[in-house]
Amino acid sequence: MRSRTDAAAMTGARINIGARKRLTMPRERRPVEPEIHEKSTYFWRSGRSLFRVMRIKTLSTLALACALVGCGGGGGGSSSGGSSANAARVGVFITDDLGAYDHVWVTVKAIKLNGPAGTRTVFSDPDGKQVDLASLNTAGASTFAFLGLGSIPEGRYTNVEVTLDDNLVLFPAGATVGQERTFEGSTGGQKLLTVLVDDSGEDIRGDDNLVIDFDLSRWNDNGATVTAFATVRDHEGLGDLHRHHGEDYHGTVSNLSSTGFTLVTRQGATPITVTTDANTQIFGDLSTLANGQRVEVRGAFSTSTRTLVATSVKIETGNNNEDEARGDVTTIGDNSFDLTVDETEGFLPSNTALHVTYTANTRFRGDRGATLTEAQFEAALASGVEVEAEGTYNEATDTLVARKLKLEHVGGDDNGGGHGGGDDNSGHG
Repeated sequence: MRSRTDAAAMTGARINIGARKRLTMPRERRPVEPEIHEKSTYFWRSGRSLFRVMRIKTLSTLALACALVGCGGGGGGSSSGGSSANAARVGVFITDDLGAYDHVWVTVKAIKLNGPAGTRTVFSDPDGKQVDLASLNTAGASTFAFLGLGSIPEGRYTNVEVTLDDNLVLFPAGATVGQERTFEGSTGGQKLLTVLVDDSGEDIRGDDNLVIDFDLSRWNDNGATVTAFATVRDHEGLGDLHRHHGEDYHGTVSNLSSTGFTLVTRQGATPITVTTDANTQIFGDLSTLANGQRVEVRGAFSTSTRTLVATSVKIETGNNNEDEARGDVTTIGDNSFDLTVDETEGFLPSNTALHVTYTANTRFRGDRGATLTEAQFEAALASGVEVEAEGTYNEATDTLVARKLKLEHVGGDDNGGGHGGGDDNSGHG
């Protein structure tokens, strides 16, 4: 796939399938009591995008009294269809029913709802969020990827529309090379998919959630184009964080406190409250974390606390618009290795493994952000070790040239390196 670092980044780029990609193995879940789900640091994996919880302005006494007696009207739009002046805060999630594919890589760009207040956007990412839809189901049980928070007038919404990039990559069962397809009915490099909603519509109020099921079992591939299907589904299992994929969210810190902060995304979407605790890994010196800093937060969204429970926070000072991939090492070469593709940002993988190379300018990090030398990194690199790679993806060679490489969860220590200083970009391209 064309990466976002290419000149024609993410605008209807065609997919090169002459390379590789892998079967993502689900992470083991351990049962815990429901009351401690929000504190768990064991999350499922997936890709990117970030959003924030918007604080609702206090209604005037007159408007509040009007809302309580059901008279409708106000700043939220028409009273028809059960709308009110109050705003709902909607957590937007996607999932999948079990299909016949090992992987289905798509790029989600926007989600809009149509209702009494007109058309409202609850998710928008101009770069698009890359997702392997087939990873959102484990042995028949749906798992969830959180896209973000939206703020819309309360009411009953009768239509949901998802905007997808027109390109996708399919991996039938057992395939190691992806099959390039476009969505049927695409125009202008995008596919507008109408989501099936119950005849009565989707009634959204207060702190609510919207779950869109890309039911792959009902997708049709004719060898050139794919007819897609999606429906709004119930919230069964959504309260269990062990069924949520861990995601990376990029943005700017505000309202910093001892227990977390508010994250403002680069796309300017609804802010989200981030909570941290003693188990949260801070990449860089915690004392330097401040309002206005760019960070990458990894975690899962709690539907009960309406917060992003962070497993890690990385302070960013370099180029935060690079291509990224995360997965397990399979083979190792000279200044290179192959990586299974569990997650990507900026491109769709065309194979089940990705070739990664590094140079004298590459920066190396260990578990918990420790700074490593190249020799220390190579000593710790082994088959099965999880690595996050950031740099520039070359579509023609299916290779990511890494500017940064980070070992994940290696022996539970810092691999002998010094304390990390954030995402420093000094002296490197």
